[in-house]
Amino acid sequence: MATPSQAKAVKSLNNSGGRRRFVFKTFSQRIDDIDIDVYRSLNQVKSEPSEGSSFFRDCLTEWRELNTAEDFISFYEEMIPLVQTLPLVILHKETIMLKLLSILQIKARLSLEPVLRLIAALSRDLLEEFLPFLPNIAESLFSLLESGADTEPEIIEQIFTSWSYIMMYLQKYLINNLAHVLKVTRKLRYYPKDYVQDFMAEAVSFLFRNAPFDQLKIGIWKVILEVVKKPEIDTIKYGVSALLCHVMRGTSSRLHSKADREFGRSWVVPKDCQNLLRIGQGLHLNRRGRILWKVAILAGLWGIWLESNRRIFEGEIDCLEALWDRIRFWVATWLYDVKDFSSFSFSVMVREWSLVL
Repeated sequence: MATPSQAKAVKSLNNSGGRRRFVFKTFSQRIDDIDIDVYRSLNQVKSEPSEGSSFFRDCLTEWRELNTAEDFISFYEEMIPLVQTLPLVILHKETIMLKLLSILQIKARLSLEPVLRLIAALSRDLLEEFLPFLPNIAESLFSLLESGADTEPEIIEQIFTSWSYIMMYLQKYLINNLAHVLKVTRKLRYYPKDYVQDFMAEAVSFLFRNAPFDQLKIGIWKVILEVVKKPEIDTIKYGVSALLCHVMRGTSSRLHSKADREFGRSWVVPKDCQNLLRIGQGLHLNRRGRILWKVAILAGLWGIWLESNRRIFEGEIDCLEALWDRIRFWVATWLYDVKDFSSFSFSVMVREWSLVL
């Protein structure tokens, strides 16, 4: 059986053609190769478990043939008598989950993939009864990444493939409480490594795109408030912009050119939201101006996304002046209680940004 280092070496080889075919990939190349798209995957997914069984037991049996790591075999032998039927899985759900989470450690790297897939399979069996486990799962994944998994592209892919399956299986329940989803995923959404934030943003954005409109408004409102409350923390700014990018992926809208007049600068709209937020650093604005810039961009993206949906699904078209007025109102509302803007009235915040800069 291959050792962890041997398996890692094989997966790190460049698989493209040319003279450099057998040169090892860099870490960034291996991260770029990760493609987590469980929502549009062409792989066949069983609609029902085997007769008299459960998705968890089927997954456990399948991985017993594929994995011989010591931690996993020990788990299999302990759990198989407890999961023979779905009622038994439901009865022993706390025991099963406790044991699964105990294996989520970097020292058990060879058992991580089957364990993560089993967690996803268990969510499919338990459905709504799985929801109370989400905070502990998110915390365990955060600890796993923090202990060194964030430098292992294969483990990163396994983690977020499992999490994405959970989001897909439980979307019926999660889309009706986006505030809870944001609370549970906060530490992962603002993890210190930007590529981890990107993968989590992609998984959470699936729920935003499928949520009822009232829940979508609550979710967007809360993520923007997160960056407004702590505008100096780069990880929060990046995490929020990454989430909004994935939520709005597929739209080709651009910010209205009135932004030139409001900020007294001319600029070219970049290709992604992260770079759009960073432009404020080059405008030579003061601290208030930089905060105002970031919040205005987020409000603008939110307004454009709402307007594009209104035009596509409701056939209604609002004038650009009305859209800009809404953006200014949202910015004033979000910044009104922020310490840096306490000396300005709400009407000034809405109408005279030049006085704030």
